[in-house]
Amino acid sequence: MEFFLATFLMGLSVGFILVYVFFCYVNYRIIRKFDPDMTFPQNLIPFWNTYLLAKQVTPHAAIVVITVFLCGFFAGAFDHSMSSLALLLRLASLSLWAWVIGLVAQTLGKNFWLYAILALFSLPLLIIMPLIAFDDSRPVNKSA
Repeated sequence: MEFFLATFLMGLSVGFILVYVFFCYVNYRIIRKFDPDMTFPQNLIPFWNTYLLAKQVTPHAAIVVITVFLCGFFAGAFDHSMSSLALLLRLASLSLWAWVIGLVAQTLGKNFWLYAILALFSLPLLIIMPLIAFDDSRPVNKSA
């Protein structure tokens, strides 16, 4: 029984690591559209990869990323005692993340509202990000 449990947990851990590395690669592909000098190992750092993505589309990337993660963290901390505050913090975090995804899509010539609304339904990691990463879109020059 212990061997089965250890094997299961090892497989689960390896699976989580592989999924994380895949989504880091998706993030890397999106960032490379803006900055061809970006390297893949930079995208393996957990909070740094989100900052790198936000930095490509907004000058206030550090503030956005810190706010998204702090709201998510405190939403988990207040989840049991203050459910309305936790819900508000989760909504703020999700809204900021949807805004970043919408800005990425808009900068790549796609519809801001479509991608932002899909991101509100928590679809960015599953559908939106791979779609943006593996298509042939490039940043749109707004001055032309």
